[in-house]
Amino acid sequence: ADIATTATLLNYTYETWNDYGANSIENLNWDRLSRNEKMYAAILGYQRESWDCWQNHYQSLRWIDLDNEGIQSKQWWEALGWDISSWNKYDDPPASNDKYWYLLSEEERFAAAQLCYFKRTWDEAEVYVDGFPLEKPEYRYTNWFDLDVSVRRIASDGLKYSDFLWNVVGLHDSLEARDWKQLTPVEQKAARLLEFSQTSWDCWINNYRGYSWEELQLFGLDFFYSSLGWNDQSWAGLEEAPEKKSWKELNVEERRAAI
Repeated sequence: ADIATTATLLNYTYETWNDYGANSIENLNWDRLSRNEKMYAAILGYQRESWDCWQNHYQSLRWIDLDNEGIQSKQWWEALGWDISSWNKYDDPPASNDKYWYLLSEEERFAAAQLCYFKRTWDEAEVYVDGFPLEKPEYRYTNWFDLDVSVRRIASDGLKYSDFLWNVVGLHDSLEARDWKQLTPVEQKAARLLEFSQTSWDCWINNYRGYSWEELQLFGLDFFYSSLGWNDQSWAGLEEAPEKKSWKELNVEERRAAI
């Protein structure tokens, strides 16, 4: 049987296949699937470990079972703030439950990745603010001469911006080519005063250029760079980088990835 036919036997439709978490079968761990459902899932390449992690994220297990041999997922849920009371719905879910992927801390994203989440499955849908995955930093995209003198002083003294470097986005490469972790404490302090956080800096200013390919994979960002022609070899400088294109030269898929 082909993949689509087999998927329908697990109650998938076109809509629920493309909408993570929309099929109620994903609320079941492997042991709760019927014999036929296990057979169909196996045809799709699943077995107990991969189904429980990638489809169910261990969510249907009892808290005391999360530490069982072969599962060992309790530590990752705890890193996301869960405990036995919130897991059993006696207390409210932890703060991480209401955060989008880009707003999780690095430690929380790492924990979520161990539970087989990536950006799209964590958010359950693409989340944008004015068309972008994070709110656009107000100061950074205001003309230098329209900024208050105190703001210009922070940008100049702390981040070595000039009017020219500020107004031509991407020109201050000695700063903007570094992700948040590569900034000095003085630079981080200045960036915070300009209302940047680690996530907004890495997205809007660095465009994740300071990340390794493994970090892009961990945070669910490699898909977008792959759509723009990058792979682990070209990202590491071991192969030629993909051809640079203007916005008008990008196709719809490439533009969506670039956003």
